[in-house]
Amino acid sequence: MVEGARLESVYTVTPYRGFESLPLRHRASGIQDLDSPILPGTPRPCAREVVRLVGVRESDRRAPSAVRTNLREKLLNRTIVVTGTDTDIGKTVFAAGLAAALRAHYWKPVQAGLEDGSDSGRVESLGVPADMILPEAYRLTTPCSPHRAAEIDGVAIDPDMLVLPRTEGNLVVEGAGGALVPVTRELLYADLFARWKAPTVIVARTMLGTINHSLLTIEALRARGVPILGMAFIGDEAPDSEDTICQIGGVARLGRLPRLDPLTSETLARNFADNFDQAAFA
Repeated sequence: MVEGARLESVYTVTPYRGFESLPLRHRASGIQDLDSPILPGTPRPCAREVVRLVGVRESDRRAPSAVRTNLREKLLNRTIVVTGTDTDIGKTVFAAGLAAALRAHYWKPVQAGLEDGSDSGRVESLGVPADMILPEAYRLTTPCSPHRAAEIDGVAIDPDMLVLPRTEGNLVVEGAGGALVPVTRELLYADLFARWKAPTVIVARTMLGTINHSLLTIEALRARGVPILGMAFIGDEAPDSEDTICQIGGVARLGRLPRLDPLTSETLARNFADNFDQAAFA
């Protein structure tokens, strides 16, 4: 990287009206010959990330291929946060499918509940290699909200320990329960996501009540400045509910994962590939 250069990410929300007419590819500002597909051109309102290179002389912008190569690697080495509208909605299954599809590392910052195994263990069983799964910052025995599980275990969760780990390649981070679950009595997961500033996927059921739960989650994240990558739905097809959430919430519909029986690494990989465009996460 040229000395003094830095990358800036700017998140903007594209309004629903006229979105269909936008080009499918956007050019990253200040970089010659580097086309970056920010989001697939679905007719949905969506948040998009524009990456800019700043602090570089005009002559340096044109010439060094090393600058363009470095930025391309930065675009590929991305962190994606996975949260949900509730607990037990399929968030871990989606995170496993995403991590496997992107060949990404997986990280669960706080595991609360160990009797039935951990989410990290389940992700491994669903196709993410063990050496791509990072150890939790905290492992708590009681299956409840992390703030309470820590109190029961006599553990003090230090928010400064919950910084995003550096990895070679992409990283998928899974929260616990919904976006407003307390990490401590002073810190919610949504507050943690705001610190990380990483694009966030909201996982939602397609069952009755999902419109209200999804829109509340969108508002809670947006109020904290959390960049929302889009909605991932789990369950039977519910076209009107899915469209209503995305249109009113002003977010992208990333896809829908059906309930899988049997649920194996093979069925998950196949259905994830069939129902999600990997370019939406790149």
